[in-house]
Amino acid sequence: MQALRDHGRYTLTIWPPHCLVGTWGHGVIPVVAQALRRWEETGFARVDYVTKGHNPWTEHYSAVQADVPDPADPGTQVNTRLIQTLKNADLVALSGQALSHCVANTVRDIADTIGADGVRKLVLIEDTSSPVPGFEELARQFLVDLRQRGMRTARAAEFEC
Repeated sequence: MQALRDHGRYTLTIWPPHCLVGTWGHGVIPVVAQALRRWEETGFARVDYVTKGHNPWTEHYSAVQADVPDPADPGTQVNTRLIQTLKNADLVALSGQALSHCVANTVRDIADTIGADGVRKLVLIEDTSSPVPGFEELARQFLVDLRQRGMRTARAAEFEC
C-alpha cells in the first residue's frame, strides 16, 4: 500500500469485483464487437485484445503496466510488445472504461512511453468512454492534460481511420 501511495496516482480503493473474465463486464459491447469484426474481415487483420490485472497483489489500472510492478511477475512490467505496436501504428484509436482510472492511466503510460510525436497519433473516442461515477473531475483533468500533450479527441460518429 505504501508503494502505491508513493507512486502518487490514487489513494488505494477497494473496488467491488468487476470486469471479471467470463462475465459481461469483461466483454466488448455488441455494437463495438461487430465493428471490430467487420474491420478484421475487411482488413484481413486481427484486433489485439490486451488483458491486465492478473496479479492480485498489485493494482493494475493501466494496460501498459501495474501501478507497482512486481519484479517476479513479467505481466506487471511495461508491456513492451504493446508499446512497440503502438509506436509502429499510424493512428491509435482509444476507448474504454473508465476514463477516470483505467483508460486514463493506460493512455498516460502510452504517452509517457511513445514520446511527443507518438502522442499526436492518439485519438480518444470520447462518447465511448466514461468515468467512474463520482470521479468525473479525474476524467476531466486527464482529458485536459493529454490534449495539452497533443492527443486528439473525437466522437464515434465523426471518427475515421
